[in-house]
Amino acid sequence: IVNEYKIELSNDKIFHFDFYRIKDEKEVYDIGYEDYFYSDNYCFIEWPEKIINLINEEVVKIKICLVDNIRKIEVII
Repeated sequence: IVNEYKIELSNDKIFHFDFYRIKDEKEVYDIGYEDYFYSDNYCFIEWPEKIINLINEEVVKIKICLVDNIRKIEVII
């Protein structure tokens, strides 16, 4: 569900979450999501619609889709 990566230059961390397989928000509480989300590190979340009640309003959404074999990236602030 979560992978941790270190940023070598700053010693900060990036947390990558893949919530595709979670069945309910309780599973996210069980991994201690607050420790990650409120750590002041970057958190990248796939399938955020599965935890919509746990995400605060201060997010940047990045939508990536494939159109005619070309990746389109949309940033929503």
